[in-house]
Amino acid sequence: MLCLFRKPHCPQRHTQGAPSKLPLGFVMLLFGIEGFLIQTVTSVNNYTNSLYATYLGATQAQLGVIASVPSLVSLLLLLPAGLVAERMRSSRTMPVCLSFFMSAMYLLYAFVPQKSVHPIPWYFLFLGLTTGLVFTYNALWQTFFADTISREQRNDVYTFRTRIGYPSTMLVPLICGAMVSSLSTTADKILRFQCIYIVCSLLLFVQGIVLLKIPLASHNSIDRGHTPTWEIPSALREMLRSKEFMSFFIAILLFYASWYLDYGCWYLAQTRYGGMKELHLSWFSALYSLSQFLTLGIFARMNHRHSVHFTILLGIAGLALCPLAVILSVHIQSSLRPWVFMLLGVLFNTTPACIPLCVVQMLLAVIPPNHRSINISLYTMATCALQMIMPYLGSHMYQAWGANQEAMVSFYAFVMIVRMAILILFVFRYRRASGKPHWQKKCSSDFPHCSPHNGQ
Repeated sequence: MLCLFRKPHCPQRHTQGAPSKLPLGFVMLLFGIEGFLIQTVTSVNNYTNSLYATYLGATQAQLGVIASVPSLVSLLLLLPAGLVAERMRSSRTMPVCLSFFMSAMYLLYAFVPQKSVHPIPWYFLFLGLTTGLVFTYNALWQTFFADTISREQRNDVYTFRTRIGYPSTMLVPLICGAMVSSLSTTADKILRFQCIYIVCSLLLFVQGIVLLKIPLASHNSIDRGHTPTWEIPSALREMLRSKEFMSFFIAILLFYASWYLDYGCWYLAQTRYGGMKELHLSWFSALYSLSQFLTLGIFARMNHRHSVHFTILLGIAGLALCPLAVILSVHIQSSLRPWVFMLLGVLFNTTPACIPLCVVQMLLAVIPPNHRSINISLYTMATCALQMIMPYLGSHMYQAWGANQEAMVSFYAFVMIVRMAILILFVFRYRRASGKPHWQKKCSSDFPHCSPHNGQ
């Protein structure tokens, strides 16, 4: 563990902003606290958004588009936010501002039921300004992270941040589930949700303060390479001309399309056909988070030993098998369905823990360094567009096929086939690239601890 706290060594580069001498142990701890806070809020979103809408009176069709609304908001805001971020002397400023703004929005989100006798339109508005802004925050945070932590230390710091955040993914569903399931009336349940979102507001306020405490690298206050609006096409052309980036970009877009396809149906599969109640949902979230927490260190070591491009294959394989939790559980006795669903869901959701750890490093290794905030914003806009479109497409497929148990099984069989095809694509990319002599140099420069014969 001592090696995790060594100061990174990286030559100073004025344009790319290599970090200067920073107390890495202190920075790692602050990133860990920040990661814990934002992950706690994200865990609340994952567990409560659909339930909150249900108790506010949302229809089945409205529940199906919940996953798309935050993506739409993020899609609209990412480019303006990236432009503003490029004009600021520090890449930390926008994440801090977003933290404080989201803190205020969660207060308004909590009091949606008091705003109208028809609360659903207000619900969707503040859903976008809370969960949607979390997506925008994560995109701009990547720029700040890349500017602050050297390439050689990113795997260790990001792993530490992710590991610190996992206790919240385990505890939040249990706490929220216990708070809500113990109540019998809808009004009381809504009141509990309001208390939960007020806590989220306080956590995000603290997060903004923590971000302000993270020491800036020396370049952060010198030159950020401001991008005028009229230079966006040139920044886009820069990405399009990068063969390395475009190879990664096309593959990752196909992967995300397969991942997001069932976002609008997963909650329905759990509750309507899997027989899961609030307490089942909380235990499910806690257990698969625990499994991911216990295996995250293994995946981090795999990144060092083999490369992120090898490790991500395991994550995609687990994701491809997740539909089996739905396909198999709906064909057994109804009283056993929640437990079988939970067992299979936890089993197949373990390896996808490595996906965020791998994708962030893959992106930062290939993204054109000039105007990084703009480039990452453009990339994230594409993924947000998929997260907006694909859940709607998946829900529409389920509705068109009959909106019944048979339709749900057929839909998830289709999802599994698509994800298996994506896995094969990534395997071929990995095998093809691993034999290229130039990769040895690329591998050792971007990921100095990976094997020279592996990766892409």
